[in-house]
Amino acid sequence: MSDRISDLPWDILDNILGHLPIKDAVRTSILSRKWRYKWVDLSKVVVDNRCGVPYFEDTDNDWLNWDHLAKVVYKVLLAHRGQIDKFVLSTQCVVHSSDLDCWIAFLCRNGVKELILDSNRGIEYKLPSCLFSCQQLSCLRLTKCSFVTPLELNGFSNLVSLQMESCIVQKEVLENLISSCPILETLKLFCSCDFDHLNIRAPNLKSLCISSNFMSIYLENCVHLTELCLYMSGNFNMPLDTVPLLGFVSHLERLDLYGHLLNGFPVACDNLKFLELSEIYFGDLDAISVFLSLLGRSSSNLKALCISAIGVFQQDVYELMTAQNQLSYCFNQLQTVKISVRCHEEDDIRCWKSELELIRLVLARSPVLEKMLVEYKDQEDCDRWLMRELLSFERASAKLLFQYSSIPRPFYPDEW
Repeated sequence: MSDRISDLPWDILDNILGHLPIKDAVRTSILSRKWRYKWVDLSKVVVDNRCGVPYFEDTDNDWLNWDHLAKVVYKVLLAHRGQIDKFVLSTQCVVHSSDLDCWIAFLCRNGVKELILDSNRGIEYKLPSCLFSCQQLSCLRLTKCSFVTPLELNGFSNLVSLQMESCIVQKEVLENLISSCPILETLKLFCSCDFDHLNIRAPNLKSLCISSNFMSIYLENCVHLTELCLYMSGNFNMPLDTVPLLGFVSHLERLDLYGHLLNGFPVACDNLKFLELSEIYFGDLDAISVFLSLLGRSSSNLKALCISAIGVFQQDVYELMTAQNQLSYCFNQLQTVKISVRCHEEDDIRCWKSELELIRLVLARSPVLEKMLVEYKDQEDCDRWLMRELLSFERASAKLLFQYSSIPRPFYPDEW
C-alpha cells in the first residue's frame, strides 16, 4: 500500500510538521527511512510549553526549567540543516541571556525572516546588537525586551510587521527604529513608556494598534493607514482631549477606540467598515456627538459595529439620539452588531433610554443585518421591560438573528 503522505510535496509536509510541537516533529524520524531527516529541514521552529520539557512551578527551580528548554533548542538548532524562516520562543521560563544571544546570532546569520520572542517572566531581555543587522527580517514580535539601537542603524529594509509588548525603550530609539523600516505595514505597541509623546513616520503603515500611556501621537505621512486601534490611559472625568488624533483618517476601514478618546477625534471617516468603541460614557454629550457623526458618515460602508457603553441617562444625549431617527441614512452593508451596556445608575430602566434609541435606529436602518447581540446586567424587572421594548422595534432585516445575554455588574467609583 503506497504512502501518500510521504510523497506529498515538501512545502505541504513542511507546513504540516510546522504545526506540530517540536517534540512531535522530531519523533516523525522513527516513522520510516523517508522520514528520518525530514524534521531537520523544517522552515518553522516553535519552542513553547508543548515541546515536552518538564516544568516546575516553584521559582527556586527556574534555572532547571530553562536548562531543560535550552537543551532542546540547542539540539534542534545543531541538527537543523535547512533554512529557518520562522523562529518562535514562547515560554514561562526565566530567560538566560547568554543562551538566547547565541540562538539569535545563529538565526541572524542564517537569514531568519520571522522572529517571535515571548517570555513574560524575569527581567527584561536585552536584545543583542546583531539582531539589528538582520536585513531579512519581515516580522518581529517582542515581549518584555529592552534594547538600544546601534548609532548607525541601517534599518530593517524588509520588515513588514513590528509588535512590542511590555518592552523598555527610549523615545528616540523607538522613533528611530520605526522610521528605519521603509516598508513597515503593521505596528503594535503595548508598552507603558516613560515619555508622553510619540512621532511615527512610516509612509507604508496600514495598521496601527497602541495601548500605552501616551498623551499625544503624531503620524507623519501615514496616508495608507486603514486600521487604527487606540487604548490609551485616562478616565471619564479627565478625557484626553489633548490628543491631536491624526489628519490621516479618510482611508480608515477599521477603528477601535476607548470612548474617552472620541472627544476631539476627527470625524472624516467615510470608509469605515468596522467600528468598535469601548467604555463609551452615555453621559458625555461631546463624545456621543462624535460617535453619531462617525456612524452617519460611515453608514454606507459599515459592516460591523461593537459598542461597550456605560449607561447613564442624560437628557441632552437622549434628545440627540432620538433626533437621529429623523435622519435619512441607512446601514446598507451592516451585518453584525454587538451592544453591551453596564448601568451606572440605580434606575436601570432609565439608564437604558439612550442606548435603546441607538438599537431602534440600527434595527430600522439595516436591511442586511444578520446578527445582533445585546448584553445587559442580570435583573429580572429590567430584563422583562427590555425584552418588551426590543420586541416592539421595527426590523428592516428579515433574516436577523437576535440574541441577548446578561453580564455581571462591575464596580464603578463614586467620583464618576
